[in-house]
Amino acid sequence: MIAVKSRISGWKIVYLSAAIIGTIFLIILFFNGINEANIRLIIRATARISCILFVLIFIASSLHKIRSSKISKWLLKNRRYLGVSVAVSHIYHTIAIIGLLVMTSGKAYNFDPAGHIGYIILIAMTVTSFERTAALIGKTVWKRLHGVGIYYLWFYFTYLFYLGLEESISIYLPFVLLLVLAMIIRLTNIIMTNKLRSRGEKKNVSETKKT
Repeated sequence: MIAVKSRISGWKIVYLSAAIIGTIFLIILFFNGINEANIRLIIRATARISCILFVLIFIASSLHKIRSSKISKWLLKNRRYLGVSVAVSHIYHTIAIIGLLVMTSGKAYNFDPAGHIGYIILIAMTVTSFERTAALIGKTVWKRLHGVGIYYLWFYFTYLFYLGLEESISIYLPFVLLLVLAMIIRLTNIIMTNKLRSRGEKKNVSETKKT
């Protein structure tokens, strides 16, 4: 499995994600037909795929710092490409939403300001995931965008799937638990980092007093 992951790296992840999601998209429409129910099914499917890819990005750095492994190294190395894959998944998601609006003559439109903000953040983070575009906005702005953005997307995904519990606990609860686990991993890393920093500062103070 690790050998397969090492071969699937960089842009290959994006191409593979696009191919898999596109295939799912077409299979649903081909076998079940183009109707409102199936378009809604595609919208839900792409949201769930995006969530899984997002969680991998969310935990990559923290997981590697807590317990370095071949898997964590792979995640850290390919984090930006997983991010682009989330954007690709949401392109399919957007296509399906547009299809639903056309099919229902706009009646299915649900104004969601939080979702619109999430789209803007996702686009901004994707565009600035590479060195040249990141340099255009500067290191400080980049850190703020990606630091705030990653947590906003986590909160939105969690909120979205929490609402889904009313529809189906068996389907949406695993996603909610996955997102909560991802946050626990993040917080664990923050706590460990702060403890190490605190110990380092105390050690420096102690050495200064001795001198």
